[in-house]
Amino acid sequence: MVAQQTMMIIVCLYGNGTHLWDVSIASYFKFLYYGNIANILYCATMFPLKAVMLFQIRSIFFQHDHDSFRSRAVTFLMWFNPLAYIALGLSFTLSCTPREKIWHPYVEGHCIYLNSCIAAMGFLNVASHLSILLIPVLSIAKLKMSLKRKILAGSVFALGIFATAAAVARLYYSFLLLYGSEDLTWWFMPLGYWTSVEFMMGFVIIGAPYVPRLVESLSSRSKPGSSYPSYDTPDYRPRKLSSFDGR
Repeated sequence: MVAQQTMMIIVCLYGNGTHLWDVSIASYFKFLYYGNIANILYCATMFPLKAVMLFQIRSIFFQHDHDSFRSRAVTFLMWFNPLAYIALGLSFTLSCTPREKIWHPYVEGHCIYLNSCIAAMGFLNVASHLSILLIPVLSIAKLKMSLKRKILAGSVFALGIFATAAAVARLYYSFLLLYGSEDLTWWFMPLGYWTSVEFMMGFVIIGAPYVPRLVESLSSRSKPGSSYPSYDTPDYRPRKLSSFDGR
């Protein structure tokens, strides 16, 4: 993520957020070069981020359930996301022969048409965000726990709605770049903003499931006569019933 955001900052030095007709040709070539690297790094950063989210969902909700539709959907996404993002990253990397033609349009050679691929990937990105949002919420609704605990657990995973909104906004500006406007340097700026929001919300979602346990641990430590947090704090993972629980 740091490398990708660094590229977005460097792109700002070469016309990002400036109308195309106000950018020199030399700066525009640099803009295309670093913008291409930023797109490659987006793919390289997003798929491990989503892989961690999906591993979390499987370990929390489907540790002992491998046959339900939701469990199979998580498994499918765990395989599909890396393949899709790797394919898109390779498309950005190898889109032109020679590669220099990506940022020097006047160099002799040929390029593949990426617009349809980018648009399809944008839709798939939004769909995977929605899946990562809905699967935990639906799983929590089926757990046998109090309504208060369901709302608390659901609100933790419902933070994914912000990542989904960022992905939708990013898809919108991607369509503006691909089909609605030739002012590439101007519209790349809001695209970068929403990409940053999408990344930040991804990290928030990864850490959010541990917040209730942290709060409970800190609360138990603050109680009189309790110098250490309890290790028996409840979590949201369904457990197998047994005749002896060790207590």
